[in-house]
This record gives sequence, C-alpha cells and structure tokens, in this order.
Amino acid sequence: MPIGALSRVLNLSERRIQQMVKESILIKEERGRYPFLSNIKNYVMYLQMRVEGGGKVLDLDDARKRKLHAEAMLVELELADAQKNTISISDHGEVVGSLGDIIRGRLLVLPSKLAPALALETKQGLCKQIIEDEIRITLAEIARIVPDDGSRTPKGKSGTSKASKEISTAA
Repeated sequence: MPIGALSRVLNLSERRIQQMVKESILIKEERGRYPFLSNIKNYVMYLQMRVEGGGKVLDLDDARKRKLHAEAMLVELELADAQKNTISISDHGEVVGSLGDIIRGRLLVLPSKLAPALALETKQGLCKQIIEDEIRITLAEIARIVPDDGSRTPKGKSGTSKASKEISTAA
C-alpha cells in the first residue's frame, strides 16, 4: 500500500513512517510501497515493547533531549577553551605596542652597546658571536612576554596589568 494510506491507518505522519523504516521497525518493499499486514504487526510489536520497556526501543524525545544536551555541553566546552585562548582587543593593542617599544629600544641601543666590544675584536667569528648573543638576549625578553607554548595572560584588566608589568620589567 502507499505511504499515505499506511500513515492514516497507523495514525502517524509520513515522515515518522520513513523514520521507522530507517530504524528497521517498519518495512518498505519498493519505492513508495509498504506491505500492509507486516507493518501493522511490526508496529503493534513496537508499541508492546515500548509499554513493557524492554528491547532496544528508545524514546525518541528522550534521545533527542540527551543529544541536544550533549551537543550544548560540547559547544560550552569549546567556548570555554576559545575564551581561555583569547585576549581582548585593548589588551592585544597594549601588548603589541609594548613589544614594538621593546624591540625598537633594544635595536637603537645595539650600536652604542656593541661598538666598543666590536672595535677591539679583530676576529670575524668573535664579532659575529657577540652580535648573535645580543640578539638572543633580546629574543629571550620578547619570549618572556609572549610565550610560544600557547599560554595566554588572563583576559581583562588583570591580564592587562600583568602583561604591562612583564613588559616594563623586560624593558
């Protein structure tokens, strides 16, 4: 029989009948055709199992609620993780500006700091080593402010003051 007739007999929507076919509760023989007696028998057995509470039959409303609850919890966990790894725009501007100040200051000091040591050296390798050491010191100061391990300073005013303290001590 066609799905429309079966849905009227079972008092179900056509969509629900299609869902029950996917759940292997009802049977579909060919396109749009459903065996009448087999499906009546299967539907009665399905209802009996629901009343008895046995078998593998689940209440779809409860299953949907559990699924929605689990999805909501996953989204909340992802949101909490994203918030942990973000800083506000004002904090970002402050940190970037302070980093620029540190880098600018360190680069401007390099000639006067390194000139006396380099003037006395005649070996090219030793001159190179002195410059590389000074660059590593500058990079280490920057790394103290912006760690590579993914950790961030806390969001908000406390994060701003912490970042400002780290930057001012580094400068």
